[in-house]
Amino acid sequence: MRKGQSAVEFVVLVSFMIVVFFLFFIIIQGRIIDLSHRQDLLYLKEANNIVLSEVDLAFSAAPDFEHTFVVPDRGAEPFLINISDNREVVSSFGDQEYVNFFPFNVTGHLFGLRVNNTVYSTDGIIIFPDKSQQIVSSYAGISMNVNPESCYIADTLGDCANTSLVPAAMRPLCNQYYGLC
Repeated sequence: MRKGQSAVEFVVLVSFMIVVFFLFFIIIQGRIIDLSHRQDLLYLKEANNIVLSEVDLAFSAAPDFEHTFVVPDRGAEPFLINISDNREVVSSFGDQEYVNFFPFNVTGHLFGLRVNNTVYSTDGIIIFPDKSQQIVSSYAGISMNVNPESCYIADTLGDCANTSLVPAAMRPLCNQYYGLC
């Protein structure tokens, strides 16, 4: 009878240890997943902050400011980042999304990760190659990857194919956002 009781006690003890081990494993796995999600969210926040700081820099700079920057990629798994409704920058990865709001309208969109994105601050005073000027106040403001003044000059001169006036990547944006070229 003693051998039978010892065997039952041993099985109960081993079963209890297995349950404790699996509970411990599940708790640790949950924490690892939580840390991974936090790290992803922190990376999305960092990417948004890069765009926000570039836009703030353009807003506080002198008119006709232009600056090129790159939003870094996280490596093996890419995320998406774009400007939505001219008022917010949205980055997303998997099922997570991080949103920041601009304090003012920003026209245009981001080309993506690991490529040059250019932010423009324009005052609406368009200076043509012959030094004549024209004021178009609707073109004043901050824009991303599209310069409305360059688009207007190229459209007015009928020379939208001139890449020194409007780079090839900007041409479709001139049409999309301003109906030019």
